[in-house]
Amino acid sequence: MQGHTLWGVSSTAPHHEDDRAGADLVAYDTFGYDNVAFRATHADWLCALAAIHGLEVADLDDVRVLELGCGRGGNLVAMADDIPTGTFTGIDHAPSQIADGRDLARRTGVANCTLVAADLVDVAADEDLLGRDRVFDVIICHGVYSWVPGAVRAAIRSIVATRLAPAGVASISFNALPGWHARRIVRDALRRVVPDGPDALRRVVPDGPPAQMAAAAREFLALWREHGGDAGPLGGFMLHEFDLLDRLSDRYLYFEHLVEHNQAFYLDEFVRDMAASGLTYLGDADPGTSSPAQLGDDGAERITALGLDAIATEHLLDVMTNRFFRRAVLCRADAHRSAGGAAVMPGLRIGADVDLVTVDVDLDSRNPAASAIDAAFIDADGSTLTPHDPTTATMLWVLSEHRPDTMEVTDLIAEVARRRSVPIDEVHDDVCELAHELVMRGRCDAGRRDRGLASDIADLPVARHLARVQAMAGDAVITTGRHDHLAVDTMDRVLLRVMDGTCDHDGLLGAVTTAVATGELRITDTDGDPVDSPVDLAELVAAKLERFRVAGVLMRCDGDDATRENTA
Repeated sequence: MQGHTLWGVSSTAPHHEDDRAGADLVAYDTFGYDNVAFRATHADWLCALAAIHGLEVADLDDVRVLELGCGRGGNLVAMADDIPTGTFTGIDHAPSQIADGRDLARRTGVANCTLVAADLVDVAADEDLLGRDRVFDVIICHGVYSWVPGAVRAAIRSIVATRLAPAGVASISFNALPGWHARRIVRDALRRVVPDGPDALRRVVPDGPPAQMAAAAREFLALWREHGGDAGPLGGFMLHEFDLLDRLSDRYLYFEHLVEHNQAFYLDEFVRDMAASGLTYLGDADPGTSSPAQLGDDGAERITALGLDAIATEHLLDVMTNRFFRRAVLCRADAHRSAGGAAVMPGLRIGADVDLVTVDVDLDSRNPAASAIDAAFIDADGSTLTPHDPTTATMLWVLSEHRPDTMEVTDLIAEVARRRSVPIDEVHDDVCELAHELVMRGRCDAGRRDRGLASDIADLPVARHLARVQAMAGDAVITTGRHDHLAVDTMDRVLLRVMDGTCDHDGLLGAVTTAVATGELRITDTDGDPVDSPVDLAELVAAKLERFRVAGVLMRCDGDDATRENTA
């Protein structure tokens, strides 16, 4: 059949899967990938979630973590920096990315993280590559499973099944169906527009390196958006995808939409494959997305009335919400599990991303049951929360004062009792049940470790040590104390470089003023006029500090980051 042309390229360009897959591996080594931390992969969170699911997880101080496909170490090195007494091992196919990760560890002063360049198929086949009989309490495989051929997916399942400790927990992410049926519209179109045939490719981008392929894809996406992107019944979805890709990097665009391998799965398919390898699915690392509560009270009631088991319920929710992505949490099929649930909450810490808007307290000492505490909160998405019962309202009130840090549930119980003027045993069970529900609905974080984050802005602010190292390197993204990534600009980096606990607010303003005077930093208003007055700059510094506080970049002044030597 004669091929038509699209974007100046023949859509029947020759295609060789092995050649293209090999070229993708080269591109992964040379073009690299985004180097950030992912909050849902942190060992503290995964171990807390495992405990809620009834596993007797390891002591976090001695945790052994393995990351398959660790890239440039942005996720694993940050975790090792966070838990200096743990042991962390990363495996990645690309030697250049492993070299970058080792450099990040060196500059950060991390000595408990070992990064190895190896093929996962070889790791599965050769016991000595990881150490014979060596096991791990936490195994992470983020952003790999859907993007590799079947042989590598089999190797991942084998490594997790044979290397996971008896009470260990694993997290494997993958592109999910049915949502990816829709997203494949963009992928299939771009792979036709920027095909892999070398002769055809040169007609768009000479030599076709990944950066130029991504640029060609962006050029076509702009044309698509301008002329027809909002047409037809899928117009709204297409505009959403265009906006999403505008916000994400060229590396994401290339490795998500232009590479050879990208296989999406229904949850039940994934669970079946894991079960065949001796692994049991526990739930999602983002539990709120697997809860019928996301459909509202009526929707949740109707889903529950169907009487489906947990997997079938989650599968149905994936269909009803057109889910695109999953972070599956797994354990060994032979792992011993207890009831878990609310009973384990007193051994955990929790935190909530909410700010208090209003609170009205009406206590009746003669009849505590008649007391009322009404409160309203704003969550991280800007939604207003108005709890209907006084215990939930008081819990969120207390947690909002600790934001962005967590607090021990036992301390939360005591504080709720104090503010409600009731005995501790009267609220103990309710707080535990509600804490469990809030975590499983995605409203609260959970963990065991004190993150040491500042809930207010100190006179001598301290930024996380790793964030300062990244700022000194000129990185566009830093890692927060919540194991999340935060985009930063030049002014952010100017501030972070000096936020080691020795610089007061006047000193921070001085650093910004100097950067403006030397031309390193140029700040303009909406009209493009320079902003350089001390008053205006001081307001900007204050706003930056508050953004850092909410994101979890600022550490309590008694934390280790206040005294660590900056090795950048």
